[in-house]
Amino acid sequence: MKEQILKKTKFIMSIQEECRWLEEMAQKGWFFTNITMGVRYTFKKGEPRKVVYDIDRFDIPKKPTLEDINAKEIFMEMAEDMGWKEVTHDETMTYYFVKDYEEGGINEIHNDEDTRKLRAEKYSRMLLRQKDSLLGFVFFVALVDLLNMILEDVTNDHFMTWYNYFSVGYIGFFAAYSIWVKGVAEKLRTELSMSREQWEYSRYNVKKEKKFILTNRGLTKYLAGMAKEGWMLTDVTALNYSFRKSDVADIVYTIDAYSYTKSRHRDEITGDKKDWYGMNGDWQIQSVKDAEKRGWSYVCSLENKTVIYSGNKDSVEPLNDKKFDNSFTFISWIGKAGVTTMILGMIGFAIGFTVAMLTL
Repeated sequence: MKEQILKKTKFIMSIQEECRWLEEMAQKGWFFTNITMGVRYTFKKGEPRKVVYDIDRFDIPKKPTLEDINAKEIFMEMAEDMGWKEVTHDETMTYYFVKDYEEGGINEIHNDEDTRKLRAEKYSRMLLRQKDSLLGFVFFVALVDLLNMILEDVTNDHFMTWYNYFSVGYIGFFAAYSIWVKGVAEKLRTELSMSREQWEYSRYNVKKEKKFILTNRGLTKYLAGMAKEGWMLTDVTALNYSFRKSDVADIVYTIDAYSYTKSRHRDEITGDKKDWYGMNGDWQIQSVKDAEKRGWSYVCSLENKTVIYSGNKDSVEPLNDKKFDNSFTFISWIGKAGVTTMILGMIGFAIGFTVAMLTL
């Protein structure tokens, strides 16, 4: 009887999700045999059974140490001793392993916190290294533009016009790609630091939402609404909010910042003038003490500028005056981005003005 072969094209960013999908295919009788370009999967038909897959990569750095050279062989021997069989690998040296599922047994190669952390860091470094490899060309593009400004009388205007279009496009692409890769690397580090059981739990009990919220009032209202739906805040960035599933509760939130804490302790908190970014923790220590006295519990911080607390609606006292309800929630993000943009703009203006004066 002729072997039945199935090929599927699938783009999967999550390693845990990829393993889960391959295992589901095996339970339908399709067993993974090969992968091309990281997206084209080949399966062979067989008797359905429960197997588990695991993944790791073995790219050797440009200047490998003896430990780097031996790492793959040592890992392969360890995996084989644990009952894992190599299936295949892709063009980036990502290797796939399989073994029969063992009820109550160990069904992961990376079965302890230390080995999971090492793999997570390895993948994260790999992604960031790929991003950095494009950085050199950004400097080359900028250098050619600078030379064009200096030597504009001897360069071809038509060529430089098209080159300027290209340089703007490339630098814009690199900026967007850098932001995307950083996000993917962080997501991958978090995912690979978890066991399969923890990851499966997080699929249904953890979620993230993107929200652009301007004021404290808007943020606390949004978080309280999520709490009523059974989602409790665990972490926050300027635009991303992370939640964990919990029992539905009448929870409220409040926000504190350096300026609010200082307004409560005008004579006690003078501020460290050298501490531009609020990194020494003095005001945060006082903020936590004030919040706990009023029945609030620490939830998370936005960088080192804002602290978010939660509490039961019926047992907390207001932490700050209501006049702060319309203050910006993401002032630290605006401040950091704004100052950086202003400084880079001033440097660019100074360079452009100097070059223009020299070429007059």
